[in-house]
Amino acid sequence: MNAVLLVGVSALGVHHSRSCWRDRLALGRPRAGAGLIAVMVVGTAALSQALDSAVVLAGFEHYGFLSRFARSPPIPPRPGW
Repeated sequence: MNAVLLVGVSALGVHHSRSCWRDRLALGRPRAGAGLIAVMVVGTAALSQALDSAVVLAGFEHYGFLSRFARSPPIPPRPGW
């Protein structure tokens, strides 16, 4: 019942909205170009590597939750997957 009510309220709001659905969902032209997106992807990977190296150099890889990830056994595959 709650899901039906939520869908009904959403549909009513869409019906009475004055703006275009593309504007509401921000499906217009992207603000970042392909070059900027590539720089962000490479920068994110570089930041990840730098932070991982900082953890290793500081000697924190054996403390906290990071060591639990390293020591955890692999998840066995499910039959049929």
